[in-house]
Amino acid sequence: MSDNTQQLWSEIQDLVTGTGPMAAHFNECFDNAAIEAGYTPSEGEREQLLAEIVITRLAMVVQSSGGEMEGAPLFIILGKLAGEIMEKEKQAAREVLDVFMSTAQDIAALPTTDEVEG
Repeated sequence: MSDNTQQLWSEIQDLVTGTGPMAAHFNECFDNAAIEAGYTPSEGEREQLLAEIVITRLAMVVQSSGGEMEGAPLFIILGKLAGEIMEKEKQAAREVLDVFMSTAQDIAALPTTDEVEG
């Protein structure tokens, strides 16, 4: 693992755990920007920005880790990852539907009260 990749993982860990120099830097910059803008951001807005920074750092890890995405623009990497996640979600939905349909067929095959009594 390169020094750059190790640095990115360290920054991600800091941001996720809320400790370390990267988290302190994020908090300082976020708070200063809010003061300068005269705006009180919600906790959700803070979390959203933090998530965007973490996902960008993850894309930077992919970008520098070799393989087919090495050196690709970050938006391409994020788009590819989003597409893969979307496909996994679709596959999971198909599997749930298959189970539902199978269960519905099993229920339909059960004898009715008329068949049991007769």
